[in-house]
Amino acid sequence: MGFAYTGVKITLLVLLSIFFAPGLPPHYEFVNFSLEPPLDLTGPLAPNSILDNAKAIPLDSPIAGPESVAIRGDEVFTGLLDGSLVKINNGKVTKITTLGKECDEEAVVPCGRIAGVRFDPKGKLIVADAVNGIYRIDVDTGKVEKLVGMDAPIEGVLPRFPDDIDIDQNGNIYFSDASTIAGVDQLVLEAFAGPTGRLVKYNTKTKESTVLLSKLHFPNGVQLSHDQQSVLVTETMRARVMRYYIQGKNQGQADIFVDNLPGLPDNIRPNGRGGYFIVLASPRLPSEFSALDLAGNWPLTRRFIVRLHHFLVKTLEEVEKLLPNIVFKEWIAWIKGFGILGDLEKTPFKTIIVETDKDGKIIGSLQNEKGPITRLSEISVGKEWTYFGSPTLKQLYRIKTSDITKK
Repeated sequence: MGFAYTGVKITLLVLLSIFFAPGLPPHYEFVNFSLEPPLDLTGPLAPNSILDNAKAIPLDSPIAGPESVAIRGDEVFTGLLDGSLVKINNGKVTKITTLGKECDEEAVVPCGRIAGVRFDPKGKLIVADAVNGIYRIDVDTGKVEKLVGMDAPIEGVLPRFPDDIDIDQNGNIYFSDASTIAGVDQLVLEAFAGPTGRLVKYNTKTKESTVLLSKLHFPNGVQLSHDQQSVLVTETMRARVMRYYIQGKNQGQADIFVDNLPGLPDNIRPNGRGGYFIVLASPRLPSEFSALDLAGNWPLTRRFIVRLHHFLVKTLEEVEKLLPNIVFKEWIAWIKGFGILGDLEKTPFKTIIVETDKDGKIIGSLQNEKGPITRLSEISVGKEWTYFGSPTLKQLYRIKTSDITKK
């Protein structure tokens, strides 16, 4: 009994030290923030079942995690969970390349994760790999050129999570660095300890990177405005889209493009009619409890969680050094990703894609009622077909473009 009582006292002492002691790692800034209530699902956001018409494309080989999609005629290009870039045409899947090192069977940290793909004005594919950096790829020859590496500081800070990109008419690249403290294997850390994300411009002529916006809370999707006067970036953990002016009288300034979204935004893409589609990775509804809304007002609690997380990871890493084992590696990876909180496959079934006009006014939405698609990250509108990206689905879904343009 005395031994158990002593154990409880020691445990409480450790936990209190983690909570209150100054100077303990990790040394992040924990800010207080609050979100306004999400918009009601009424009017242009009223529930509908448009996305229930989406169908999976029959493929000749399995795929997993086609997070971002680029269309060229009848061809679709996407990255997969194993770090490979593939072309899909008439159901045939062709591997173009794998960025970074090839993963072995025991790899528990991704060797590559293509999170954003776009064609530049010269027809080369620009790729944001969340593990390895920004690349330019000739999809016809397979030639790969690294533009931004993970070992090159941008204004004194290394990139940790290149997420999405867009390219202007001069070939300059705008990309989101979702976090400067967390990689793709522990993305929830940015939610607790952020904001540290950035919007970056890469000048393809000078080969220099410039930070346009900093202290963004998980900046995600990137989209140039149709007039190329500004660049839009989704701020996932603040449920909004920011706008940064790159030309005109407001050059160098930023404002909110759309706010209080009924979900956490992922990628943003043109809707084909002068406006934009914003994919909500996880719904945030007025009628449901939101842990994010609650956690924002409790920075000390978030600091405690991050300290405890750091302590557990470091302890297991030391044990794994003494007793190398794949099980320990898997546990470390799971805890680094904050367990079930970082499991993208556990996100809600409800899918919402918000449609805005060029000025950020919400004019419509695409939603599901029964399925089949959920956990989406992107929508890419083509002339005949519109495709849906997802970081977890093991199929590529599409819908007739005419089905989403009916009013």
